[in-house]
Amino acid sequence: MARRKKGDIDATDNRRVVEARTREPRPDEPKSCFPSNRVTSSKYTALTFLPKNLFEQFRRVANFYFLCVAAIQLIPNVAPVTPLTSILPLAFVVTVTAVKQAYEDHQRHLADHEINHKRSAVVRDGKLVNVLYEQIEVGDIVSVRNEEDFPCDLVLLSTQDDRVFITTANLDGESNLKVKGTLPALSHLSTPEHFCNPAIRIRVEAEAPNADLYSFAGRVSVESGTAAVASPPGCHDSGGPGGGAAQQQQQQQQ
Repeated sequence: MARRKKGDIDATDNRRVVEARTREPRPDEPKSCFPSNRVTSSKYTALTFLPKNLFEQFRRVANFYFLCVAAIQLIPNVAPVTPLTSILPLAFVVTVTAVKQAYEDHQRHLADHEINHKRSAVVRDGKLVNVLYEQIEVGDIVSVRNEEDFPCDLVLLSTQDDRVFITTANLDGESNLKVKGTLPALSHLSTPEHFCNPAIRIRVEAEAPNADLYSFAGRVSVESGTAAVASPPGCHDSGGPGGGAAQQQQQQQQ
């Protein structure tokens, strides 16, 4: 099992404090302060394409220069040649560029739609429910099976084995498998029913977003009744590009 984080941001050190979410949100609950999991790589919409594309094209020095020349030639008795000598080539270049960019952005829209409408299993009320990628929220507990892609950024909570092997080729181009491990304190959480136990509360304190793909510093707390088992602050996954085993620890708090 793995999970993506949900919660509020600690204003003191910009860390994210997140609690697991295992049920459907109630209508009266406040919305998450985090953005949705929807992927948007396109630049334009049907309403913004024309003004935004024209603005981007005429920011180029060459296009702006010929636009000024065409405007001057429209003034009577100023230019010795017809304005069409400047307007037609400029209109041709702008139109061809706009068509090309519209096609490329349409392809991005199709790719975004395909990703956002893939399905992944999340824990809801003690059972696994298939939801769209774009419907996954920060704090959801996500079940990832063998050979599946990750639907979002995840923290590994539990697995059937002591470790898992992942590839990050779509992020950094490296095809070698990397070894990741879980906290021993979470090894008993292996089914959706375990995560939905009201006596168990999982809390994650995570570092602020950064560009480092190979390490993660945070703290995972599992509370059961009055006892709590947690990883120490600063504990992180040390499995780097070479596939080193993750080194994670736990301590008992009274």
